[in-house]
Amino acid sequence: MIQTYGQIQTKVLTYLDQAGDTGQGQAMVQFAIQTAHNKRLSQERWSFMLWPHRVPVNFKTGQREYTLHPLALMLTDFYNFTARQQMHEVPTRARYKNGVQDDRYHFEFVMDSPTQLPTIAGPVTVAGSAQITYVDTSLNQHVETLTNAATSLSVDTIVGVTHLDTNPLTLTDAASVQILSLLGTEFGKTYPQIHLFDDGVTSELAYYRFYRRPKDLTNPNDIPDIPYPFSEILVFDALLELYTYNDAATPPQYWVEQQAKWELRLQQAYQEGEMEGSESRIVQEVDTYQG
Repeated sequence: MIQTYGQIQTKVLTYLDQAGDTGQGQAMVQFAIQTAHNKRLSQERWSFMLWPHRVPVNFKTGQREYTLHPLALMLTDFYNFTARQQMHEVPTRARYKNGVQDDRYHFEFVMDSPTQLPTIAGPVTVAGSAQITYVDTSLNQHVETLTNAATSLSVDTIVGVTHLDTNPLTLTDAASVQILSLLGTEFGKTYPQIHLFDDGVTSELAYYRFYRRPKDLTNPNDIPDIPYPFSEILVFDALLELYTYNDAATPPQYWVEQQAKWELRLQQAYQEGEMEGSESRIVQEVDTYQG
């Protein structure tokens, strides 16, 4: 079974005695559900949010910045397969405080990019219509509005891309490699980036897996990322989220208790069994026939 975004809205409105509301009340409920969905899925490493396939990273000599999968939120199992070395994330503050070595096996997250990184410096060609904000190879910033044309100067870093119409949009770097593709209905994309503490080495290959970003809930038939029946927690998350706007109000104790119960069930099903050395609760041990 499943539970849709629309069905969750109906339940929340019913608890609020606003069943059938299609105005401001429904808009506030939609916002509360979306907020609750994003907060709950972004704060923990839920097993159902783990991307099923490993993603390759091809390192290059002299390069320290690398683009990750656009859905990547938190990394796991990041391993330099060629060098047989684990990749370690070190935040900038911890790096300077603890004296982390400058080597290519330590990295930090840096500013997200609206495109994949260009493979070489040079003009970027726009197919479609867009406003491009970029820093050129002389480290000057520029903003250009382009329709089926190339940037005036060689691009070092793309800071922003604004899709200007409802036609498809693609950006191609100077090596004819496509670094962004948007459908007519897409406003943009966000690519996480990492920075190595030393230059990469050509021919070295790494793999990573990640916990993905929560999906956007926009259509009544959208299915939340939280599996059914545990998606019921979003009903009470949203109700309590709405009560935060009224400092004088105390939410019904039933809502608080139901949120706590569903939270415990969710954690037991998708967190507690994820620790190292844990055993599956689905596949039972079966004695092999000895004959």
